[in-house]
Amino acid sequence: MRTSNGNVEVTDLDFFFNPRNVAVLGASRKPGSVGYTILENLLDFKGQVFPINPNATEILGIRAYASLQDLFEPVDLAVIAVPREIVPVVLEDAGRSGCLGAVIVTSGFKEVGRKDLEDQILDIAKRYSMRIIGPNCLGIYDAKSRLDTSFLSKQKQARPGPGSIAFLSQSGAFLAAIMDWAASEKIGISKGVSYGNKVDVNELDLIDYLIKDDDTEVICLYIEGVDNPRVFFEKASAASKVKPILIMKAGLTEEGTKAAASHTGSMAGSGLLFRSACKQAGIIMVKDFRELFNAAKALVKAGPVKGKRVAILTNGGGAGVMTTDYAVEKSFKMANLSESTKKKLKGILPEFASVNNPVDITGSGNGEDYVNSLKIIQADKGVDAVLGINLIQVPGMDEKIVDVLPTEVISSSKPYFSIMIGGNYTNRVKLKLEKKGMLVYNNIIDCIDSLYISSLYTTFREKSPWQAKNLSSKVSKKAKGIIAKYLKMKEMSLIEPDLSEFLNDYKMPLSRSYFFSSIEDIQNCKDIVFPGVAKVVSHEIIHKSDAGGVILGINSKEELIDAYKKIIENARNYNPSAKVVGISYQKLEKRGKELIVGGFNDKDFGPVVMLGLGGIYVEVLKDVSFAMAPLTTQMAMDMMKELKSYKILTGIRGEEPADQEKIASLLVRFSEILCLHPEIKEMEFNPIFAYKDAVVIVDSRILLEK
Repeated sequence: MRTSNGNVEVTDLDFFFNPRNVAVLGASRKPGSVGYTILENLLDFKGQVFPINPNATEILGIRAYASLQDLFEPVDLAVIAVPREIVPVVLEDAGRSGCLGAVIVTSGFKEVGRKDLEDQILDIAKRYSMRIIGPNCLGIYDAKSRLDTSFLSKQKQARPGPGSIAFLSQSGAFLAAIMDWAASEKIGISKGVSYGNKVDVNELDLIDYLIKDDDTEVICLYIEGVDNPRVFFEKASAASKVKPILIMKAGLTEEGTKAAASHTGSMAGSGLLFRSACKQAGIIMVKDFRELFNAAKALVKAGPVKGKRVAILTNGGGAGVMTTDYAVEKSFKMANLSESTKKKLKGILPEFASVNNPVDITGSGNGEDYVNSLKIIQADKGVDAVLGINLIQVPGMDEKIVDVLPTEVISSSKPYFSIMIGGNYTNRVKLKLEKKGMLVYNNIIDCIDSLYISSLYTTFREKSPWQAKNLSSKVSKKAKGIIAKYLKMKEMSLIEPDLSEFLNDYKMPLSRSYFFSSIEDIQNCKDIVFPGVAKVVSHEIIHKSDAGGVILGINSKEELIDAYKKIIENARNYNPSAKVVGISYQKLEKRGKELIVGGFNDKDFGPVVMLGLGGIYVEVLKDVSFAMAPLTTQMAMDMMKELKSYKILTGIRGEEPADQEKIASLLVRFSEILCLHPEIKEMEFNPIFAYKDAVVIVDSRILLEK
């Protein structure tokens, strides 16, 4: 913003939302045109509006100017709605006039292959220290300042009133649809931003602004892709500890990715990795706009839910049972009401009412019974949240509940999620309750899904933010030298004995192994442990079993020598040109819980870690979890708990549990190796045997890239 003498006071983005004045470059006298509609939508803006049109003296009753140079004061915000070819000329004029920011609604840039034009306008903006939202966007709607840069008519798209939910969208059409729907549902928003091609201001800039915005409590995003996922998730992870961030993402499937790329010129990342990164960063992904706003309402009105113990209060038995079923399905626990609570409920309810959870006051109960029961349940220390089902159709219930229920709900520290199922009369009562600050849903699914997301945010907020450079290890000189040697030789896969030396230098729990380059090496070795397995060592032979390069069940030195001869013979028959440097021998480990840990360098997400059950499980069940490296111990534990088969690690049917702390420690070190050595293209430990008090890496592989 500027001070009274016109000087710039701050460098944040507030001039986009609360400018002193706005100039519309491309304002038009033609009703229905883009330039006309933008100006029309700005008539309610609290600041000054300057139409810029060299061929008009007045538009919509407002004095028009030929150019920004004709104005008597500098402009904070310019809205540019001119043909693509002259956008650079107009933007240059805005820069010379001291404009702080510009919203470019004009399309036809990167999304149709004209990135050169975007580069040109970005150069202009940088030259004048001017910020840009767009191009190819609707721009900004601020419910408080009434700034509205959209070119969509209010007759076709309603604007929501003031609220605490901010909505950011890459898609202008989607923002318009969301705002129209929010207005019809009487859901207020603080700010809505369509930022289009994000040539300058992007979602991270906007999140950073909204985190400090007193009018915003929850941040919602619709995105098709982010330019640098690691930077995005690191910054968004820190921001999510301050305010909840909800994301709805397009391009989660291969087909959706292609559509997103053609829509705004944005390349969407892998859907599976994106979902995993959201969990890791503490960002909540939702499936559609209904869930988005239902959850946002819950976070604003009820706040984060602490604990999983829920009590259900109903005046309809069937609805109470259905609510119980879905709550348990979403991992909530039915609270055990204390004997004192039950005694108090019996004292105010008829004998045929149920005082167990769910508490059913029955259809004969009235508003007073309902409110008094709620007060008793909320006082129970074993209850974390209350789900209230109020079927207003029964004789004892009517609109009088509006006068008493909100007071009780607001005065309690326990979150209260209300369900009111019905038609016109019910909806009228529901709307009155919402106007008094209550959280009310018209079906069970929406209510419990929102309760779940509120609970999930509590869990996310308590965890440390993900940091891309939070490493406890340092680069090993020896390991670095091994990689340098291989790259110099143009060999892209580590083999023994270098592979074991590399991993041992990072204290990885490898199974005891030996490397033999000749029969003499075997004869001279005095501490070989039997039984064991022998494998061929060659850069050219990747699939050892296919080449006859693996022999199991070796029980003596003589058998090991025979295995050596057989493996060398098989390898030469399989690939005569392969250079066989010897064999590796490894003692046969007792079978434990079988795991696979893999890692790779993704072009968008950087180093990524995968965990799953090893052996046949990973191929058949595909039960795996992903996370961006580096990991903390907590993140490693979360990866284990995300597996559908996690209970196998805890020990089932009398089996011993696996040492989860040691698995987590291995995952953390694995992730740090990927970060410390960007030359690693892929790294895999498969299988890993996990025992009650140890983990052992049985087989490993590392592939490099320049």
